[in-house]
Amino acid sequence: MPVLRELVETAWDRGNRDFQPTCLQISNIRAGTGAHNIIPETLEVEMNFRFSPEVTEDHSGRPRRRSPAFSGLPRPVPACPLIRLYSTPVF
Repeated sequence: MPVLRELVETAWDRGNRDFQPTCLQISNIRAGTGAHNIIPETLEVEMNFRFSPEVTEDHSGRPRRRSPAFSGLPRPVPACPLIRLYSTPVF
């Protein structure tokens, strides 16, 4: 779905030394009844923005407004060895 790909791949900001960039994460997609031969009437997408402290405006340049389901601002924490350890991917 091109529109969802565009939203997920949008660079909202660059983050900072201690915080990853803001990103949009899709948590659930629902459509139809499960029947393979019926075109669904609706498509529901649940998504979350993971905000970095660097975001102060929405993508249009207007001040960011809180949505009804806004759950909170990012809470930066000082860099420490434990934070760096858990922020490093393990392969």
